[in-house]
Amino acid sequence: MSEMNTTDPLETFPGGRFPPGVPLSLVTICLDKDTREALKLFVESVPLVRLRAELDEYRVDDRSSMPDWIGDPPPDICLVDFDKDPKNAAATTEKIQK
Repeated sequence: MSEMNTTDPLETFPGGRFPPGVPLSLVTICLDKDTREALKLFVESVPLVRLRAELDEYRVDDRSSMPDWIGDPPPDICLVDFDKDPKNAAATTEKIQK
């Protein structure tokens, strides 16, 4: 697997911290129903995390660019379920990292 070619986002903020009051954005990919419901309860209870999208498919083809699919700017957190289809989950994760 290739290494991520991104800069450390924490380097852009003093003391290596995210700016106060700005919620982390979260995108989920192919989560099962129970995990999705538990995560929604968690996000509702934590004001510093914002659920931006719940995607129901892995992206393994080149139909559209990753920014078009997961958003631009990219989310702070992508939560990918590997249980349903480990091969496509890994391929999707690699595309997100590029």
